[in-house]
Amino acid sequence: MGKVILENINPFVDIWYKDCFFMSLMHLLNLQQKIYLLFNEFYIYPKDSTLSIKTLKYDEDNIFKLLPKIGLNYKYKMKISDIQSEIIKSLNNKEWIILAVDPFYEDIRKDAYKKLHIPHCLLIYGYSQEVFYIVEQNYSLSLQYKLGEISQKSLIESYNGFLEEVRKNSKYIGEDFPVECKIKSQFPTYFTIKNNNKNIVIDVKKLINFILNSIPILLDSLKTLKKQENYLQKLYKKGEEKQLTELISQINKIIIARKIDDFRFEKLTSNNQKILIQESVKNWTYLRTIFSKLLFSKKYNEEHFINIILSIRKIFECENDYYTSLLNIDWREIQDGYK
Repeated sequence: MGKVILENINPFVDIWYKDCFFMSLMHLLNLQQKIYLLFNEFYIYPKDSTLSIKTLKYDEDNIFKLLPKIGLNYKYKMKISDIQSEIIKSLNNKEWIILAVDPFYEDIRKDAYKKLHIPHCLLIYGYSQEVFYIVEQNYSLSLQYKLGEISQKSLIESYNGFLEEVRKNSKYIGEDFPVECKIKSQFPTYFTIKNNNKNIVIDVKKLINFILNSIPILLDSLKTLKKQENYLQKLYKKGEEKQLTELISQINKIIIARKIDDFRFEKLTSNNQKILIQESVKNWTYLRTIFSKLLFSKKYNEEHFINIILSIRKIFECENDYYTSLLNIDWREIQDGYK
């Protein structure tokens, strides 16, 4: 069988990006590719009656159509019958693999092994006689990704377990996935990624214009937050489980979106207002905590009720100052740096 290891794998541990599939993809990208991918989206607050986050797109193509533009070709399959042979074939063809698995069968995942059936993806970058070389986290939603190895037997069981235990019970189809997947209501289980050796051509001027045009829209959307104060307090008083669960899910998305902003603007610019977005995340995290406590304890807390408004107002102040500061950056200098 021999041994094959594909090089240039650097686990991405800076921020959580969307889900474990996209985290697996981020491990493969260099900084320039990451920036392009991250700046393809801008997150604003929609003018809805409920709290949520909305995405503006620089390029309307979904992520899979974007990959060839940043030097990567991809293929996917819905199901593989002989997964061991397919993995070895792909690696011999210098293709990285993102594989859907059930960590219930991963003997290296102590949090889930023989405990939890959950949908998961990991990156495979090599094989030897008895093991596959992978990038994996130590527990769900963790950023502690490392290069490691797993027995071929365990990975095969994890893949088949996904097909048998998870896929049939999971309705998740990400908005970025190809239309075919949504029509069939199935999550592809096998992705291959390969360098196409093309020079990455990024229209930096167009990208910067997208950023500059999006910031005023985001600033305007902040007005929505002020309208959420009474709504959130009413929701806290009501304490209805379904509404609280959905709210916590939306706050999670907002926290992730703001952490992405923190990462990408720090990498692309010399903006020194990092503390503002971090303070915003701190307050969103506090709101998530108090609503989570209410969900699980069912106990109303007057101090938490009052602090909802204080936190929202602090978030508004921090985000307004942070995104306003981005308008004062010399973007021409950044553009020149990419020439």
